[in-house]
Amino acid sequence: MDKYIKYIRYMAALAIIGMFFYGGCTSSSTIMHEPAGGKIPSITPAASTLTSNETSEAEIVKTGKFSPVTIAFQNLNAIPITIKYYKIEYTDSYTGEKLSSLSFGSEMVFTISGNTGTSTSSSSTTTTASAAASSSTASTSGNNVTLPVVDSKTKVEMYRNVNDPTDNRVLGAKITFYGTDYNANGLEFNASVTIVP
Repeated sequence: MDKYIKYIRYMAALAIIGMFFYGGCTSSSTIMHEPAGGKIPSITPAASTLTSNETSEAEIVKTGKFSPVTIAFQNLNAIPITIKYYKIEYTDSYTGEKLSSLSFGSEMVFTISGNTGTSTSSSSTTTTASAAASSSTASTSGNNVTLPVVDSKTKVEMYRNVNDPTDNRVLGAKITFYGTDYNANGLEFNASVTIVP
């Protein structure tokens, strides 16, 4: 009987440990491309807001500065992943309307190294699909990419009537990164951020 009770306790302990492991993996996993082992564990900040001191909306549109967004990548495998291009698409957060005149893309060369958390290559270029991207060049550090998501065109869309503060609108920015895994298969990662006037 004692052996049987020890066996039951042993199996129960294994079952509990298994539930913690399985539950943790399924609830916190943010893997975006499982075959390549890549994921985006964090986006900071979740909302891009005004960081300069203007109080007049007309001045904000002219010179106001908004917080850039840093997207952290993690590669769970030992073989690097290469990001070649990113695209940012904007929508009106209230209506869901896509603002295609603001959307743009840019080429980049960015390698997400495996497991170590450091990048073997981190540079970006400024070939853009739209003039809206003129102030939105990506910068990279380690396995992080930092992007300005607010430029002059974006501010005009947020502050449509600078004399009516009730006319301001919150925007959503969807950021998509395109690249290749170690087998040269195409992959993409998606991130999003809110832009608050």
